Amino acid sequence: MVHDAGHEDLARSRSAALGLATARVVGLTGGLAVWMLAGGCASPKSGPPELLPNGTFDARTSPWQSVNTINVPGVYSRWNPSAGREHTGAVEINVDNTAEKPSTESGEALPAWVCGLPLTPQGRSIALMGWVRGIDVSGTPGILVRAWSGGRARVIASVDTMASAAPRGDFLWTPLRVVLDVPANATEIDVCVYLRGRGTVWFDDLSARLVGESPKQQAESAVDDAGLESD
Repeated sequence: MVHDAGHEDLARSRSAALGLATARVVGLTGGLAVWMLAGGCASPKSGPPELLPNGTFDARTSPWQSVNTINVPGVYSRWNPSAGREHTGAVEINVDNTAEKPSTESGEALPAWVCGLPLTPQGRSIALMGWVRGIDVSGTPGILVRAWSGGRARVIASVDTMASAAPRGDFLWTPLRVVLDVPANATEIDVCVYLRGRGTVWFDDLSARLVGESPKQQAESAVDDAGLESD
């Protein structure tokens, strides 16, 4: 058999190119890195671990809890097993536009789903992203992230997507993003998805991850930078 050195070199070059494909950050979207693969066949290193339990709602809602759903016709929160982005599970909130104004003695109802994070990364930033779809929405769907002081005595930091332009009317799956800077004295963090006002919304594929460096990493980077400057 006659070997073609040129073809072998070409094959080696292609194999090397595929094996050495790397990922690089090409931009930021709402504080989240956007990755582009060089070579198209390799994956970036795994990112920060997921902090939010069961943000996909594929088979159940636990440990999420439905709250502030009052006993008024047309106002409810539930798990829908096929309403998600991939026709799997999602949490649903409905405030019927035809019902009387849903209210309690404390004011307008705010049906929501709430879940606590198992960890409280003090002094770090948490990026939370989720997706929402809606029908006949005249209210405001959103994501709220709160950091609590000891014993849940008070909220010491919070961030809410309500500050940005919220989708209204009928809309397809739309991303919502927030970043919370966790105070050093925070003891608990919870995530809330809600509908303030009327309409029907579904939430799916919620995710919370750390962004940026820890104080220790920042200190180490500062020392490294100082060393480079001194050379």
